[in-house]
Amino acid sequence: NMRAGKGAYQIFKLLLMTGNSFWAWTVLRDQPFFPTSLGGTGDYALMWVDYPYQKHCDQLGSVQLILMSYHTGALLVHIFDTRKNDFLEMLLHHSVTMFLYGFSYMFNVWETAVVIAYLHDVTDIPVCLTRLFVETDYKKSTVIWFLTNAACWFYVRLLVFPQLIYTMWVTPIDLGHWCVLPIYVFMLSCLVLLHAYWFYMFIYIFYIQVLKKGY
Repeated sequence: NMRAGKGAYQIFKLLLMTGNSFWAWTVLRDQPFFPTSLGGTGDYALMWVDYPYQKHCDQLGSVQLILMSYHTGALLVHIFDTRKNDFLEMLLHHSVTMFLYGFSYMFNVWETAVVIAYLHDVTDIPVCLTRLFVETDYKKSTVIWFLTNAACWFYVRLLVFPQLIYTMWVTPIDLGHWCVLPIYVFMLSCLVLLHAYWFYMFIYIFYIQVLKKGY
């Protein structure tokens, strides 16, 4: 029953992340700020053109708010649910995520935020599939999705994401006070460090469960 419950939750999350990613993709795909590294045809350095009076594309604000709703629920569940060994690191992740969503919306930097939200949600799809198959007896499929997840995670979250943060840092912008951008970049960098730590855990789990034990 416990494994069935975990599997059902991953199916729900899989459908949610797939729907969110597809919606965000339809909104972002033709935008000049959607980078080629994520399948677009634009340049992320254009994210702040005409700030703070830029003309947002249709549905951009709605996408950001809907995506934020899931993370709001995830933070509340994490606080009040049974505490696990990764409570503190996940609390840091959820808290930083909520700060970044709220900051981005209130400071009118929607283009910046939705691209970053999209790259996180789209890489959550193989995560959900891996966790779903872990709760089944299909071990070979689990390994395949695990490797797919690791490859996507490495490229998108450890290569593309830091590049976007660097672009944000070097692109001239006046957010009203000198400390605003450094704090924003610092929070995003915290997510990168968490992603790097979790990627290390992926490799460690693969070594122990697959290479050493012959999972």
